[in-house]
Amino acid sequence: MHIKSLIFSLFIVLALSSTYKEDDSVLVLNKDNFDDAIKEFNHILVEFYAPWCGHCKKLAPEYAKAANTLKEKNSKVRLAKVDATVEKDLATKYNVQSYPTLIWFENGVTRDYDGDRTAGGLVEWVRQNSEPPSRLLEDSNTIDMEIAKGSLVFVYWGDITEPEYSIFANIAKKLRDFSNWHSTNPAHKAALGVPADVKISLFRNFEEKRVDLNEEYSDAGIRKFIDNYSKPAVIIFSQVYARKIFGDRSNDALFLFRRKQDSQKVDELKTAADSLRGKILVVDANIEEEYGKKALTQFGAEESLVPFVGIIHFTPNKQMEKYILEGEINATSIIQFSSDYKSGKLKRILRSEPEPTTNDGASKKVFGKTWEKIILDKTKDAVVFIYGPFDKHSKAFKDNWENLAKNLAGIKDLVVAKFDATQNEVEGLEVKSYPTILFYPANNKQNPIKFTEQRSEENIWAWLKKHLTVAYDAKSIVYEKAKNQEL
Repeated sequence: MHIKSLIFSLFIVLALSSTYKEDDSVLVLNKDNFDDAIKEFNHILVEFYAPWCGHCKKLAPEYAKAANTLKEKNSKVRLAKVDATVEKDLATKYNVQSYPTLIWFENGVTRDYDGDRTAGGLVEWVRQNSEPPSRLLEDSNTIDMEIAKGSLVFVYWGDITEPEYSIFANIAKKLRDFSNWHSTNPAHKAALGVPADVKISLFRNFEEKRVDLNEEYSDAGIRKFIDNYSKPAVIIFSQVYARKIFGDRSNDALFLFRRKQDSQKVDELKTAADSLRGKILVVDANIEEEYGKKALTQFGAEESLVPFVGIIHFTPNKQMEKYILEGEINATSIIQFSSDYKSGKLKRILRSEPEPTTNDGASKKVFGKTWEKIILDKTKDAVVFIYGPFDKHSKAFKDNWENLAKNLAGIKDLVVAKFDATQNEVEGLEVKSYPTILFYPANNKQNPIKFTEQRSEENIWAWLKKHLTVAYDAKSIVYEKAKNQEL
């Protein structure tokens, strides 16, 4: 009977395993087997991709290499992928809005992957997120060894059965680049100079080596403690912080953009940083170094403006807003600048390309500085093609838009325009995807109408005819048949 039961169990395991096709050790999931995989594997990372996506193609060999590494290590963690262009219902269910989107499933609970997109980064991230929240500290020298590796060392002083530990564990398992430990041994505390009543310590390789939790012992208190002390008061801009600021688009940051010669301004920044800790990231960006120059490019300012202090803010839609300190750069002015930003007193800086001497294309090119004059002119209707020059869909429809503009040139009071949203900004205009086509009626400039149908010249013209408010003679329009259409 026992043998029969064993054979039956083996059959079930084999049957489950056979439901998943593998591509280079990556599970291939679809609507038929997705839920089964999420239930079967306690920890699984799923990539939602599009076959035509360049970023997906770049990730593919790294993702496969990571999957093979995990398999060779007999890890219980699996990597999987879903073709979101085919499995549209799954993509909608998990709110996939760009490719690739990587989602981590832990016992069915989801969160976004926020690690490096390299094989090593993927393996390390899933290791950190699938292992227990902390390890038992057996030797106090381990702390220095972990710090030497560049880790932030997060320690709970107490037993894992204590109610307080669950709060620590909840936070610890979501921390990146941290090494998490727990200890009940008073000798460890003594060796490291930790006061007897301390419950949590953070060890670092910058500023003070150890900081202890003095905030309220609560989820919010510990998170605030980690946020305040897990980074230097002044961050030297680097690849790591490029990802945290511009990649995550969730942190406000105050930048000093400077050159090597501006050491006095760095001193002023350091003085101000003590007062700004926990309020805003304070960043030193030397534009004579690689990542400092990249930060300036992201900010969109000219080198001639350096040295200057600026603030970057990301809206809920991940749009970047920028503010610049006017006047002298010193600790007092930097602190006041941050305070004015927090209280909403500052006016954001809007990027604009310089207006050319000629603008003779069939569709009129509009810039940040000319948007109000051209698009918001209340004597004319305006339709604008908002694009990104490197966006695949924008490039595919560019010629069609020019052809449409030629066909509609007979409507005197209709402006057919184009706007590069990567180089120009307009107050209140937030673009979520490229291309976006908006119609601004002459009599209602505050409420533009978005084109949401299949992109083709004919469809856009049919849509415009429904919304035009200016008079035009239909006979004056020489409308050639649309060349093509593009989804």
